[in-house]
Amino acid sequence: MSRIPLVAGRRVVTGLLAVMYLAGTSACTLGPGTDPSISSVSTENSDGAEASDATGTTAPESGAASGSVVTSTDDQSLGVSADQAGAAVKQLLVQRADALLSKDRASWIATTDQTDSSAAAELAAYDSLVSLRVPDLSIGEPVDVRRLEESATGSAAPGRWQATVEVSYQLPGDRLPRRSTRTVTFVQRGADWRIQRWLGPQDVWEAWDLVGVQTARTEHVLVIGNAPMDTLVDRVTEAEIGHAEVVEVLGQAPNAIVIVPATAQQAARLLGKQDAAEISEVAATTSGTRPPGKPAGADRVVLNPEGWGQLTGVGRQVVMTHELVHVALRATSAADAPMWLSEGLAEWVAYKDVEMSPKLVAASFLDDVRRNGPPEDLPADTEFDTSTIDLAVKYQASWLAVSRIARDHGPQQLLDFYGQIAGSTVGSTGAVPTGSSGPTPADLDTRTERAFIDQLGESRAEFVQLWRAELVALARS
Repeated sequence: MSRIPLVAGRRVVTGLLAVMYLAGTSACTLGPGTDPSISSVSTENSDGAEASDATGTTAPESGAASGSVVTSTDDQSLGVSADQAGAAVKQLLVQRADALLSKDRASWIATTDQTDSSAAAELAAYDSLVSLRVPDLSIGEPVDVRRLEESATGSAAPGRWQATVEVSYQLPGDRLPRRSTRTVTFVQRGADWRIQRWLGPQDVWEAWDLVGVQTARTEHVLVIGNAPMDTLVDRVTEAEIGHAEVVEVLGQAPNAIVIVPATAQQAARLLGKQDAAEISEVAATTSGTRPPGKPAGADRVVLNPEGWGQLTGVGRQVVMTHELVHVALRATSAADAPMWLSEGLAEWVAYKDVEMSPKLVAASFLDDVRRNGPPEDLPADTEFDTSTIDLAVKYQASWLAVSRIARDHGPQQLLDFYGQIAGSTVGSTGAVPTGSSGPTPADLDTRTERAFIDQLGESRAEFVQLWRAELVALARS
């Protein structure tokens, strides 16, 4: 079993590659009252010739890729200042926002340089935004406004500029705006300005950057992608089951947004990576930002079609449920818990109804215990880095630690333990504070130590001692 998390400071996005030996194991069942049948799924695709292509191809990116940036931000010799260019691109983007709000495709087209090779992708973005039911866009102030130069001659390219702009939006189901930083390449044609591309080669993609985007929806799930519609419907079914499992354990779960790109390269770009090789061992990743001291409100579960394709049916369900636990916990927590707890809890929920013994689920970790003895402590956050060798053992160790809490103290006490540490409403003691900058690492350590006493009636050291003894016994059995 290989579970590969992607970690960015305290903002954690996790991925899980489930075991291949899950073949033949019975799949998880739905909770009462939930029906993920295909007949309940509403499907849509975007309009337009370019947007109807579900093969996963994307239009070429223009802008910075075809030129370099002049270091001067204000070249009066060419007649236009950076401030003037910045005002022009802001006006163009506001026109796009107004066009989306009024569903005026012609007005959107009027902002686009129709002579550029990326014009089709710019129009497909409008169709995708409409298909995704994005009501409007919030446009930030352009920064780093720079004139581009011709890469061949090194001289200034007449009228070609680049700027960085933050665009905020919400999909149905988002509780907070999601911010997207866009590198916009734009050009002056006489007295007029036009956008050539509003996506730079290094930018993180949003769902609307997938050409040929389609959607499949149920009451609790929105699946977006340019994979075939049958694939999207299958993912809806898995996500509905996962949503029901999360609600059954946590008592609550937000609606889920799952993105299913057609290629691994597209998945990488959606996760801010340049190369699919960077996510080669990842099947799914929960991605999003958290306002300091507040819950996350616009998370996405991004699937890697190559990693996903290696999973069995039960493996896919375990992965989906695992990721939806992260979405639910981040939506109800003021801060991230220690990774052994957040990953262990996600694993515990995902495997809760899977008929596999601990010796099978934690096989790699128990092999390590037999060879080297039990670890001295619970896994540290640094041990979940993607460069860590045998990362699977960290997930399995975390799962066994959380499983011990649930077994000895009960599921509700486990949630109360998590709630006290992360300020989560999934526990009866937790509350999400407002206006807080969130706990520091030292604060989190203190809260964790306190929660061991308050919720489990034992110190962290006592818990670890008993856990280590249990590991030795399990490895010997």
